Amino acid sequence: MNNKDIIQAFLTSIKQQQNPLPPEEQSKLNQIGNILRENIDLGLEELDKFARKSSVLQVIYRNECANLQNAAAERQKNREIGIKITEDNFDKTLINLASICQATDSVNAAKAPEQKNILQKFLGIFNRQ
Repeated sequence: MNNKDIIQAFLTSIKQQQNPLPPEEQSKLNQIGNILRENIDLGLEELDKFARKSSVLQVIYRNECANLQNAAAERQKNREIGIKITEDNFDKTLINLASICQATDSVNAAKAPEQKNILQKFLGIFNRQ
């Protein structure tokens, strides 16, 4: 799975939660946020592992991953040309992702109005690809 899909699947799964993550999962997610700030690839790899194993996120995350992979395969098959995401947008989104992961309550941080606008723009770009 590529980095964009990991980000989109994670954000989709965490934004659908009604309650904060369990404390042990929130603590692990905070650690991943720190890793994201230092090493994007390693951080996203850890985020993917976390979401796949999370007692709260795993079902939605895995379903979203499958949907994204199916959509990518269909796009490839049809050879659709996607919209390129700019480096600037990707960097801003990674910073926001790290902030969400490092928050005391990542579920509510992902739903915060200032995060929502930035992340919706980012995800909107992916949805047009």
